[in-house]
Amino acid sequence: MQAMQIIQKMPAFVRTPLMKGAMSAMQNPPEAIRRAALAFLPINVVILFFPHVIKAVILAKDKKYDFKDPRGKRQQERQARHPWSGLISRMQAAHSNSLETFPLFGIALLACVGRQTMAKGMNIAEPMQMLRLSGQYTIGRMLYILFYAFSSNPIAGGLRSLSFFHNYYVILRLMVMSITAPLAAARVK
Repeated sequence: MQAMQIIQKMPAFVRTPLMKGAMSAMQNPPEAIRRAALAFLPINVVILFFPHVIKAVILAKDKKYDFKDPRGKRQQERQARHPWSGLISRMQAAHSNSLETFPLFGIALLACVGRQTMAKGMNIAEPMQMLRLSGQYTIGRMLYILFYAFSSNPIAGGLRSLSFFHNYYVILRLMVMSITAPLAAARVK
């Protein structure tokens, strides 16, 4: 009841698409869940560039850093002498690793959504599993970056490795789901 009162107080340009989306979700819950899973793609793009932004903010405070030539030899020497050089290099490594894993996650999620969309008569369990896996990947990626940033001790390093392997496990599960989605729908009939 309170949700309806809050929605009624919203401006029409917000209320109308919200209500339209809610009605669509009630008519086709698996499709709404698939759309929610796809929302993790732009979220992960932001997470992908987060370490790079942190590195840029740290270096921007250094007035001697020239952003026009970030790959130059003098810039690398200045970066190596920076007081936070360890954090800067770990942020760069976390960003590079995210660049390696995100395409696999994106392809697996899009393939999974595509196969589930083509499958007729699918129950709600498969899209919910895909949504859970997308959330697990996102949380695992955030934890990976945090553990990487503070990996100067062995415990954080072990947790970083654990989250890294968990991300690949989630990607593998999504790929398997994309292959078996129509078979799962055929069993429901």
